[in-house]
Amino acid sequence: MEAIPCSCRWAGSASALPPKTMSRWAVLLDLDNTLVLTDAIEGLRRKPWSRCYAAFGLTKLPDGTAEFVAQASRVATLGVVTMAPRPYAEKLVAHHGLPIPTLVAYHDVARRKPHPDPIVKAAAMLKIPCSECMYVGDGPDDIVAAASAGAVPVGLSWDGLLVAKKEAALAVGVCTNWNEVMEILKRFIG
Repeated sequence: MEAIPCSCRWAGSASALPPKTMSRWAVLLDLDNTLVLTDAIEGLRRKPWSRCYAAFGLTKLPDGTAEFVAQASRVATLGVVTMAPRPYAEKLVAHHGLPIPTLVAYHDVARRKPHPDPIVKAAAMLKIPCSECMYVGDGPDDIVAAASAGAVPVGLSWDGLLVAKKEAALAVGVCTNWNEVMEILKRFIG
């Protein structure tokens, strides 16, 4: 298997990646600071939630997010897996007009990331085996949860700091933009 041109940091060699398949895949995405940059409202993410919702205008999509969602949705089923409460997550996704209807949130599982339960639940909701799910997240707990679930863990580090974390070694790649994530997705699904 030939190496895949990609500027992201691969956890292993390209030859360690599985062959392309034509089966149905899912791309599951962490919400905060992966799908949507939410650092500006971090201090508001508690009761009363109405203050947080009113500040959604301070959040933003990372460059290329809308294009990635559109492109990825043509080749995979999309979902959000977050440890945020469901109302917050639903409202934030809707605020940014992201067409991602499947969501697993904080209260949907008893054990949360880094435990695999949220990813396993999302896969079950989509009726797709975990082994055919790619999970993209910005933190060590995201990578550990994906690996533990048997999903394909992909790190997405907008600031490049995730690559230095020991958990990054569990990811098939640690990317710094959506184009790199798409390269990995294409490698897995063809």
